[in-house]
Amino acid sequence: ADKFFEAFPHMNFPYDASVVSFINIYLRTREYDKAKKHLRILANETADHLSFYESIDPDIVQSSFQNEYVLRLRASQNILSVLDSIPDDAFQQEIKTLLEKYRQSRVPN
Repeated sequence: ADKFFEAFPHMNFPYDASVVSFINIYLRTREYDKAKKHLRILANETADHLSFYESIDPDIVQSSFQNEYVLRLRASQNILSVLDSIPDDAFQQEIKTLLEKYRQSRVPN
């Protein structure tokens, strides 16, 4: 996981749902500080994208961004589902505040 994040830093390769598996390695090995660092980046990136998609006409989302929107919604759900494994209430609340509003977002048909 360390090598992955060294080789593919966020500044050059914006995070998407594909990094969740590497973050899970940190969680399984109880390297919570590393997990939180990358989870925070992913959560912010995901929230930025979802905010954009929800700010435009749903027909445009469906015709132009449906796949990306669905992937970002899944990423937000994945992030929220792993939060309980991090023993840091303040961090959990920070990420929940950022992404909770997208939990009920509808996937366009």
